Amino acid sequence: GFLSVLSGGVHSPYSGWSTDFEMKTSYSLANAANGAGFYNDIAMEMLSRENPEVAFVHAAPGFVNTNWGTELPGVLRGVVRCLQVFGKSPEDAGEMMGHALFSDEFSSGWGLMAADGSRARHTSLHDAARDGVWASTKAVLQRVLGQA
Repeated sequence: GFLSVLSGGVHSPYSGWSTDFEMKTSYSLANAANGAGFYNDIAMEMLSRENPEVAFVHAAPGFVNTNWGTELPGVLRGVVRCLQVFGKSPEDAGEMMGHALFSDEFSSGWGLMAADGSRARHTSLHDAARDGVWASTKAVLQRVLGQA
């Protein structure tokens, strides 16, 4: 199976997918975060359609107590460090993510895994955007790889 760890089931849809797929005019931190998760969900589904023998899962690990934030300015770094005691351990997060690769629940097709390890639901725009997002994804990849 294939496991992508980002924000499966917890992000909002990126509503500008059809008019500004690459966020050239609508970039914001929120749009980038939502777009990354939204596009990732769709990629997992479409890759599973093209490769039915492989399971594809987009997972959300939740808040994990890692060294993330060490590069932030002092005050923000302090806040993040204080909050990290409430995160799950990297070992617990890794065990849960491994569950997606070895459980019957995620053994075929595609799926989204929530932070508690359960199956999550896709966003409200997923079905309507699927084909357009996938076509745009392939076009961008073809353009970029053609320049390599």
